[in-house]
Amino acid sequence: MYLPTIIKFITARRCGIMRKICGACGKEQEHKSWKSTTCEKCLETGIKKCSTCEQVLPIERFQLCRGKPIGRCSTCENKASYDKKKASGYLDRPDVREKRNASSRATHSKARQDEAKKRAVYDRHNARLKERRQTDAEYYEKVIASNRAYKDSLEGVLYAQDWQDAKVFFNNTCAYCGVDSKLTREHVIPVSQGGLNVRSNVIPACTSCNSSKYNKPMHEWYTQQKFFSKERLAKIEEWEGGASHAPKRN
Repeated sequence: MYLPTIIKFITARRCGIMRKICGACGKEQEHKSWKSTTCEKCLETGIKKCSTCEQVLPIERFQLCRGKPIGRCSTCENKASYDKKKASGYLDRPDVREKRNASSRATHSKARQDEAKKRAVYDRHNARLKERRQTDAEYYEKVIASNRAYKDSLEGVLYAQDWQDAKVFFNNTCAYCGVDSKLTREHVIPVSQGGLNVRSNVIPACTSCNSSKYNKPMHEWYTQQKFFSKERLAKIEEWEGGASHAPKRN
């Protein structure tokens, strides 16, 4: 009874033609491999079937491995990773976790030293977020709500001219590391720690430094960085102390 199917399977595999029923569209289509659950056409249209929960989801919901989406969606992959760590006892061994985290930090730090690779990673990440905002209405609403809540939580007033003056004062470079990549508004005293959204507390910083500092005290975080500079620290303190005083407005 299964002989025709077996012959068809062997013939297709030898010829390099991988045709089977697609889990997303339900039609017999070409697949990249026999393990794949989604055909080439569905992948091109931006959908994929999860091999675990068997839901058909946008391809942005799948993590990438060597530039290709993996079989499980992000939710199933994270759950499987957590269950594996829990079963192996990894979560109960802080010494092992710290050793692994230190190795990860060293690897990421080395990768960030290559500006071309770092820029490529940011560009891919931003492209995926932009595409998700355009295709996932629920996610887009969450982003808008989160941004609105953040702005409502800010205390103080920062004018557009204040931000331009800050960038000019730091020569349109990151106040911490000196790179001239995309600059973001960095609060020297974190907003979560009582910092105000005012001229003297806002300096330009690259996305990498802004994310790395997060809500840590500026001096404590900055002096531990490899790119620490006494000259740049003095300039930040100068901006906080008096150079940031806004000129009189007409």
